[in-house]
Amino acid sequence: MTKSIFYIFVSYALILQTSLFAKEDNILESQPQILFKYKHLTKESTKVELKIKFNNAVLYLEQKQFQKAIKLFKQTEKIMKVASWLNIGIAYYKLKSRNNAYLYLKKIYDVKEASTQAPYSYMSAAYYLYKITNNKKFMKEIVSLSKKLPNLDEHTKRLIVDVHIELKDYRSALEVLKSMKYPIALKIAMLHIKLDEYESAMLYLNQAQGLVANDMMLNKVVWLKVFTSLKANNFNWLEDNLEIVLKRDKIFHTHIEMPLELFFNENKLSPKKYFDKSTKFNKNRKTDLIFYFSPYIFADNDEVKVESTQAFILKNEKNLNELDNIIEYNAILMKIIKDDPIKRAYKLQNLLNVDNKIYPYEYYNLALAYAQVDEFSKAYKYFNKAYGLQKANKLFAAMTLISADRMKVTLHKDKREALINNILIKKGMYNFFGQYIYKIIYDSTLVPDKKTLTMEYKKSIFFRSLYFLENVDKKGIRKDEALFTEFPKDPLVYMLTQVAREKDESDYQYISRIQDNMPRVYNN
Repeated sequence: MTKSIFYIFVSYALILQTSLFAKEDNILESQPQILFKYKHLTKESTKVELKIKFNNAVLYLEQKQFQKAIKLFKQTEKIMKVASWLNIGIAYYKLKSRNNAYLYLKKIYDVKEASTQAPYSYMSAAYYLYKITNNKKFMKEIVSLSKKLPNLDEHTKRLIVDVHIELKDYRSALEVLKSMKYPIALKIAMLHIKLDEYESAMLYLNQAQGLVANDMMLNKVVWLKVFTSLKANNFNWLEDNLEIVLKRDKIFHTHIEMPLELFFNENKLSPKKYFDKSTKFNKNRKTDLIFYFSPYIFADNDEVKVESTQAFILKNEKNLNELDNIIEYNAILMKIIKDDPIKRAYKLQNLLNVDNKIYPYEYYNLALAYAQVDEFSKAYKYFNKAYGLQKANKLFAAMTLISADRMKVTLHKDKREALINNILIKKGMYNFFGQYIYKIIYDSTLVPDKKTLTMEYKKSIFFRSLYFLENVDKKGIRKDEALFTEFPKDPLVYMLTQVAREKDESDYQYISRIQDNMPRVYNN
């Protein structure tokens, strides 16, 4: 695969919507174990004939001879009510006789003693009642009961995992699944994908790949690894997994069975939600724009001057080499920042040379590239490294703080307070911008120190964007905004102008225009 095709493939992945989770019987789901053999039954029954009939009925269930199974279970229900009712209900469910299934399963649900004496039967009945009625009260009952029971067996835990998945509570499902003696690696990976935790997902997909025996399932695992690589914007993973796909080309058809698809869901949001998403700016959207408009930092003139003074006056070979590295980095950075955002992050990551001195701005630039493609965990990692090397830099401090919040990490209280205090004191580098970001995101009453705000900074797209974000909640999006009039060719600025209010446009005209037009272009 050529690099050009490879990069096109990954670029398109940014807008891919997947049908990997579309099928009802997908990998993420499973049915509870519902076939009760005699060893699970109450030991009080001593009738050999009853034992034989019950086990024969279970055998018929396993062979999908549901009518024969039902006939025998109706005989055993005289003594073993709950177990027989459950299996009768399930047999009817498999026969798509939902009314009969409901009657027998509801019998179990109505016997409240069953919730403590036969909790797994009770939960299984509730699970299938939900399947029949789509009433979530049955699922909530299972969750509530599971919290009251001290020691859950593996079958019950597996059922509770499926219940949490049905309720889209993936975090709880993951916690229960990981508490099992023999957790299913592939299922854990799928849950991590649902939670956008791609590094953890890849870890468990690798485990699953090592455990899979048949080719069909191995192909699915590899294809899920390709999907996870795309979602994680990780070029190294993607290259490795595409190589596996190519090696298995003759037996690989999973991309047809589980396709990655491009589509626009015009009914995803209501007109009002489109309007709000287009015109309202919450904290996350403001930080997204801050990351987008923030400048990449080249080696500044003062730093080069100091290095050059040491190099040429002291005739120090190390200083000469460092100066050469700075100049070379600036030249490469100039080319990279014009590149596609994902390729930009990939190239800046490869540019870090651990054998040479790494400057704070190198970490900052890499962090910014990751933030611009929503890789907030990596963004925080490298913003924090930049800040660690240059704590006087208020821009680095502010970026570390907002990236930590975007990746939903709770910073240690002392760390957070130190960052904030550092941003607020007057001495340091990029004072104004660090404090201005803090004002916009955290404290609107703060007055940033303007002593370092030069005319050159005032004319920059970064300052204009921060000014826009500071005032957008009060003024709205206006056509005469300096950001729009001075930088109309920027792609995001252009998109923002499409939702700006026209001069003398009434509320009714403005809202109607946006609600009519935005659903067509919102996903552009």
